[in-house]
Amino acid sequence: MMKVVGLTGSICSGKTTVRKLLEKFLSQRGECKSLVLSDVLKSILKERGEEITRENLQNLGNELRKGEGPSALVKLSLENLESSPDFLIIDGIRNLGEVEYLKERFGKDFVLVAVDAPFELRYRRWMERKRSEDVSSLEEFRKVNDRDLGIEEPPWGQRVIDCMKVADCRIVNEGSLESLEEEIKKLVEKILQN
Repeated sequence: MMKVVGLTGSICSGKTTVRKLLEKFLSQRGECKSLVLSDVLKSILKERGEEITRENLQNLGNELRKGEGPSALVKLSLENLESSPDFLIIDGIRNLGEVEYLKERFGKDFVLVAVDAPFELRYRRWMERKRSEDVSSLEEFRKVNDRDLGIEEPPWGQRVIDCMKVADCRIVNEGSLESLEEEIKKLVEKILQN
């Protein structure tokens, strides 16, 4: 049976780094694949000829969840999965409907991991990564962060804070890459024991 690891977490907490470390360690134990939920959104925006910005991705995600149900992004992503690997990582879970769908579909073979870091550290990472769509001021970052967490978002919107509350485990990514690696190794052992 395929083991599924879902990743949720705040902006710039290090979800991508956690995913890459999980891929590294899980692939030593069997075939491992990753799905990034925003890839579906990027593909749709390209088809529509719309610019790929954080705001457009957020708006489209909300549109799909409102129109097709709160698990729409997970369902669309899983449709693109060509085989059933031993391990599947789903990165970018932002709504409880996605969590509920994955729990229902995969049962005890699904584990949800929340990744977080202190606000000031996440803002510093945001400024250091210098993506073209990233905002520059602390006030703008706070607005983007609040929307992602689910503050003043509709039920079908982005509600990361709700997902983090129901996570099976939590990683606070505020130390060195080496300490994060050690934490991920322990997480992999837990996943393999379940």
